[in-house]
Amino acid sequence: LQAVAAALVVEMGGEPMFVAEERRSLYHAALAHSANHLITLVAESMDLLDAVGIAQPDRMLGPLLTAALDNALAYGDAALTGPVSRCVHEPSSSRWAS
Repeated sequence: LQAVAAALVVEMGGEPMFVAEERRSLYHAALAHSANHLITLVAESMDLLDAVGIAQPDRMLGPLLTAALDNALAYGDAALTGPVSRCVHEPSSSRWAS
């Protein structure tokens, strides 16, 4: 069964990995959390851009989020930029007051 599963994963462009039964709930939590959180962040960002009049927020976000995901996968937390990377704790309301 593992050989069939591995062949299917390769066919889909993935890399087969096997997780011990006792670790599968943690494995599932990691994947489900990351995918669902990403969808939530993208949807919220698109709603905000739509609210300020951006006609096609997906076209604006696509390149930015692709680069951000690539950097996050390559560098982890070191990929953070802006105030977060500098540990600036200024309230957002004072930065976006205009």
